[in-house]
Order: sequence, then C-alpha cells, then structure tokens
Amino acid sequence: MRKALLLLITLAIFITFAETTVAASFGVGAHFAWYKPKDVEESSVFFGLQSRFRLGSLLALEGSIDYYYEEMEEDYDFIMYPVQVSLMVTLIDIRILRGYVMGGLGWFYWELDGPLQGEEGHEPSYHAGAGVELQLSKHFAFHGDIRYVYFSPDIDIGDWENWSGAWSTIGCTIYF
Repeated sequence: MRKALLLLITLAIFITFAETTVAASFGVGAHFAWYKPKDVEESSVFFGLQSRFRLGSLLALEGSIDYYYEEMEEDYDFIMYPVQVSLMVTLIDIRILRGYVMGGLGWFYWELDGPLQGEEGHEPSYHAGAGVELQLSKHFAFHGDIRYVYFSPDIDIGDWENWSGAWSTIGCTIYF
C-alpha cells in the first residue's frame, strides 16, 4: 500500500509540473452522500460540503466534510462527521464530461451520546473509487462518484460491526 501511495504521489507531482499550459481553478460546493457499510441493510444519508482544486487538466484535489445524525434505541444519539481528502486523476475529458479515478485518506469523527454515558472518538480511513463531472459552464459543474471506504473504528453501534463499504455522492461545484 505504501509503495502504491508513493508511486501515486510521484506521478501526481510529475503530471502537475508537466501541465503548465492549463490554469488551475478552485471550486466549492455541496453534495449528498449515501454510505452503506457491509453489515447494514440500508444506506445512511449524509449531507456535505466539498472544495476542489484543479492542478491542470489531469489532476485535482478534493477535500470534503460530511454530517450524519441518527437517533438510536434507548435514547442514544449517534453523530458522525467524516473528513476526506482525495487525489483525482482524469482519465476521460470529452467536451463537458470528465471521468476520473480517485483515492485518498480520511478521518471519521464520531459521538455516541446517551442518558447514562457518552463516548466519542476519531478513526483514520482510506478510500478509492471513480466518478464523473459534468461541466455545464465555465463556473458550474455537477458530479457523481462512488468510492469504497475502508474504515474500522473501535466501537459497536447496533448492526454496524464492519464499517467498510460503498460511499456514493451526487453534488455540484461552483468554480472561480
């Protein structure tokens, strides 16, 4: 895993400095995410914000934060807000459609609040996936992606024993 990550970082640096003719652009936006851990039958819906920074025509960085809240049995509340950073590599760039693969690291913050006790923590994660971006104008784009999140916190929340699973997003970004 470390060798693959080192190779990806080296490739990213090479492509970034090789792409000097395309100006970088920055965008912010909002998205909905659906997260389905392996042990859970239904997906959980998150709301989040993201920022994207294009590093030429082939590379981009994305940072995102999401929010999830669930009332659980016995008056317990579960809150989770994952923070993820992704490197995006464009594979297809046809007019207004851009296809990309992505991978990165994350940090999942969580809280379990109840009448008798509370618990909180944070756990690292990593992810890999693919997506598409539909550039409707110079300053506005829709996107959708799916990534597999590898995440294994040291807590037991009902059916959520194996937390790794599919993370899908749909959103829009305004570029400046």
